[in-house]
Amino acid sequence: MRARPILPVLVAAVLVPDAHGVSRGLDREPSMVEHTFDSGGGVSEGRSQRMLRTTIGPDDAATVGELLRELGQGVGTPEELRDAAIYWSAAIDPDMECADLQTIAWLLRDASAQRRVPTAKRDRARYWAAYLEGRMAS
Repeated sequence: MRARPILPVLVAAVLVPDAHGVSRGLDREPSMVEHTFDSGGGVSEGRSQRMLRTTIGPDDAATVGELLRELGQGVGTPEELRDAAIYWSAAIDPDMECADLQTIAWLLRDASAQRRVPTAKRDRARYWAAYLEGRMAS
């Protein structure tokens, strides 16, 4: 693991008294506050790497892809969901990025809330959305 540079950040704060000349117990003098941030955005490298490398198995990807195809071809599926389901059914991959898996999970959540989608497909969409979200959280 290589060391990351430390970036200091200085923030100046000037407190101005209110209309009655009272500064509510705060100093009238400008104060300087220094805080150090690491360049990694404050997230430990191990968690950051794990979030980017979230994967699902090939069987699960195939099952979710098939469900998305069914939703995309479904008569009751609203058009905007149908188009997105067709796109993601072709794009799903066991090694796709976490952000793409999250998009698929949101799409499945949306489908599970549509009353025009048959109950069995809504239930499957809800299950797989929860599964994908769980994979990203672990």
